[in-house]
Amino acid sequence: MSRFTSFAKRREIVALTFVLFGALLTAADATASSGAQNAHAVRVAHSAATGKKEALSYIKHFGVDMAKVNAYVLEEELALLAFTKKQTESKLISLSQAAQKAHDGINSIRNDFVLAGQITDNSQMGLAETNIWQGANGLKNAMGQMVAVTGAPNNAATAAKFETEFQQGQAEWNRGVKTVYRLAYGNTKDAPTV
Repeated sequence: MSRFTSFAKRREIVALTFVLFGALLTAADATASSGAQNAHAVRVAHSAATGKKEALSYIKHFGVDMAKVNAYVLEEELALLAFTKKQTESKLISLSQAAQKAHDGINSIRNDFVLAGQITDNSQMGLAETNIWQGANGLKNAMGQMVAVTGAPNNAATAAKFETEFQQGQAEWNRGVKTVYRLAYGNTKDAPTV
């Protein structure tokens, strides 16, 4: 074998090596890309499983308190409905008492929703926890405004402030509890919305 043939063979081997190495790099890139996609899919699935686990745990620990908020608001709404149908002094007193009871009851448990605090990130569950706390706080404030309304039933500004507080608190609360129930059960039909 001449030196030229030997050089040509080596060049052929080197070229073949580069082709194989290029194919290996392409395959490695595809595997890495596929691996990254798979890793992302695993992270998403883990996040969903973690979200479900966190939501179920949240309901286990705070489901009773969420139901209490719902019941306090419902009791106040029923008293408000009774008062609007027949505006008597006794119905006004009942409304005031229901609103005060709702205010105090929600106030006594609202911080528990956030002090559960295991979930303080920007995950869906973390945001739901924040919504629930903000909603409970807004509903508590609305009930305080209703107590003020019953003390001055002809004050339109106080009534308007109640309505604003209530709507904002209700929206936050409902957003949070629906998210928790959707994460836990895949639907919101039993969520204690107000």
